Amino acid sequence: MPLGSGIDVGGVFSYEGARAALTHPALLHDVTPAEALPAGAGTTSHKVGVGLGGSMLQLDPPDHTRLRRLVAPAFSPRRTQLLARRVQEITDGLLDALTGRSEVDLVESFTAPC
Repeated sequence: MPLGSGIDVGGVFSYEGARAALTHPALLHDVTPAEALPAGAGTTSHKVGVGLGGSMLQLDPPDHTRLRRLVAPAFSPRRTQLLARRVQEITDGLLDALTGRSEVDLVESFTAPC
């Protein structure tokens, strides 16, 4: 969908789709924040570096592979299950803070809450 600035964006809304997109060779490219969001690209007002900026998700192998090995134990199925209750508590609190607002930027509200 065009943003009006000549940049096309899309969305992936399933695990299978995300896995396919994140591993597709045509989509591999180490992206700097300047490349990802060029000046005047009609971007939202959230802070630079918030969200996926500077993330290992933007790295290609072998850098991504090296970092993934380091963090994999923290994201094992058993470990994530142990964190599920706390993640739900945090999410509920963030959503409660949005109650009554007529307009919300979920990226800013969830990645950089006040």
